[in-house]
Amino acid sequence: MNIKIIAAAVAALVAVPGLAAQHGPGTQTRPGEIRFWEEVDFDGDDEAISRPTPRVNFSLIIRSISVHPGDRWQICAEQRFRDPCIILDRSVRDAREIGIQGGIGSIRPAPAQTPAQ
Repeated sequence: MNIKIIAAAVAALVAVPGLAAQHGPGTQTRPGEIRFWEEVDFDGDDEAISRPTPRVNFSLIIRSISVHPGDRWQICAEQRFRDPCIILDRSVRDAREIGIQGGIGSIRPAPAQTPAQ
C-alpha cells in the first residue's frame, strides 16, 4: 500500500464524526460504546456494546478492549451485574492485565461515583 492511500484512509477516518482512534488502527469507538476484540492489540473480529447488557453472549473470546475516551464501563464476571465487577475507563491491549480471560457475564455504563480500576 502506498503512503498516499494510507494518508487518505487516515484522513477519511478522522473526518467521521464521533470516531476516535485511541491507540492506532482498529481501536475506533464511538461515544457510549465499548468494543471487545478476539486478539490482543485490538486485532481480529470484534463486537461492540452501547447499552446495558445483563447477559453477554459473545461468539468470540475477549483478548483486548477499546473504550471511548471519557467513557466508563462496569464489567462483571457474572450475569445481571453481580460481583465481581470492575470499572474500566481506558482501552486495554491485553484483557488478561485486568483479569478478563475469555468472557464476561454482563456490562453497563459505570455509575459516576464508582472509582475506576
